[in-house]
Amino acid sequence: MTSDNPAILGIDLDITHVAAAELGDDGHARILPNADGEDVTPAYVHLFDADGVAVGDEARRMLAVDRTLVVEDVCIHLGAAGWHIEAFERAWTAQELVGLLLRKVREDVSELRNMPFRRALLAVPAWFDSARRQAAAEAAAIAEIDVASMVNQPIAAALGAGVHLLPLEGNVLMLDIGGRDTEIGLIEKRGEAISLRASSADFRTSVRSFEVRVRRHLLDAYREASGGALPNDPRLAQQIYDASRVVLSTLATRPMAATRLQSGGIAVPTQIDRPTLARVSDDLLATLDQCVDAFLAEADRSPDNLAAVVLVGCGARIPMIRDRLRARYRSRLHEVPDPDRAIARGAALLGALRHAPDHPGLRAPRRSLPARSATPRRASAAPPSSPDSRFKARLGLADGGTGATQDAPRTGSFQVQDATTQTLGLIALDRQRRERVVPLIREGTPLPCEFKGRFTYAYTGMTAVRVEITEGRGVLREDVQVIGIVELRGLPPRPVGTPIEIVYAYGANQVLKVDVVDVETGTRRRVDIAFRGGLSDDQIRSATRRANEIHRQR
Repeated sequence: MTSDNPAILGIDLDITHVAAAELGDDGHARILPNADGEDVTPAYVHLFDADGVAVGDEARRMLAVDRTLVVEDVCIHLGAAGWHIEAFERAWTAQELVGLLLRKVREDVSELRNMPFRRALLAVPAWFDSARRQAAAEAAAIAEIDVASMVNQPIAAALGAGVHLLPLEGNVLMLDIGGRDTEIGLIEKRGEAISLRASSADFRTSVRSFEVRVRRHLLDAYREASGGALPNDPRLAQQIYDASRVVLSTLATRPMAATRLQSGGIAVPTQIDRPTLARVSDDLLATLDQCVDAFLAEADRSPDNLAAVVLVGCGARIPMIRDRLRARYRSRLHEVPDPDRAIARGAALLGALRHAPDHPGLRAPRRSLPARSATPRRASAAPPSSPDSRFKARLGLADGGTGATQDAPRTGSFQVQDATTQTLGLIALDRQRRERVVPLIREGTPLPCEFKGRFTYAYTGMTAVRVEITEGRGVLREDVQVIGIVELRGLPPRPVGTPIEIVYAYGANQVLKVDVVDVETGTRRRVDIAFRGGLSDDQIRSATRRANEIHRQR
């Protein structure tokens, strides 16, 4: 890389792990291993003394031995209001712990490549709301990573799996069966364009659920062989925890897995084969079928109309999942090499497309690549439905509105388009002056997008307009989250019906720009809602200093 083409990482920030990748000059995105030689760093943090912190595999090996001070799947706590853990007279936030995890990944890959990585594109679960996304950005700041932008995992997975290169047209179902959740995405492929149309998540059918079934089997086998109750031995618990992962991994490539559990002088060899795993997890496969069917029904799609089904995530290695999907979709099932690395590879590719357009890998003649960003293009859409408010300095609903409009990021003839995963709106008054939530940019709208519409004075004599920006589905205040406020003050008092223009512009960088414009006078107020995750700038700086101190002591 040259100074004119700065290095940018693609980071898969999952709730159970972190993986990093880089686009090579030959056009291939490659995973960058950590210092342990592993492609994936588990999202575990062990707080073992006042200034001692272990992350990744080192922390995971202590889960059963020191469970109260090991935070498992730490990324799931991002954006959870008030979450922290107390250890050695110190409170740790989720952002700090994830920051330590990201710092390890960044420093490990920088050492591996002998070059400093500072910028990254983060791929995050599509179900992450704005608070979780901003908390992820705060964690990256603590790790001294500049987040160039974020992308939803289904679109990164599609790129990493090569969906944009497949010779097919139509709807592609993305199944990302991860460590703790299953994320389902609907990708539309038209020519050389791919777009995210819908997404959903389920927490019942993850790899963790299969591991729990294996643990139960191992516990029963040990109890039967030892002829009694299980001993209160945390080391045995750790053995069973570790063995469940190894067994599941072994069964991905072999018909049978064996392990040995030992406690109190009793050693129990145990075997489990694929038919046994299929028997103890059959209900999980049935639940997965139900989740997919419900998702397709809500997206108004039929399983028969799918052009392809793409399986990624660590669950793609579980043989009975593959067998179930192969039986259901036959030749339409597209299996991906290294499926649990697909998201990181796709993030690396998209990072170069968006933020390093002169990267030599994008000019590699041996493969075609998708597109980078552009500005929104206006299109027609339906006006919003009813609104409301309790304060006189708020607006009422007018009849007009152009709706959300968008354009696909593009370079040449290729297009890659992400989508919103949360509905954005505002609180206003309907004609009966009842408070209602008005959806402006709906879930599933392609990014970047823009809403432009007119509202009106709700009361005669108003001198200010207050716009409360909302996130989530629902028609009442209690159904949604208020994530920002814009106030336009100093307006001349005028009658009910005086027009006020509202513009929402939501970009791929996860920043929402809101303009409130007095149509008659041209007075304008803009605010950029860079969604907050819970930490102030001072707290982020303090956590960064603490992370640096911890690193120096390692």
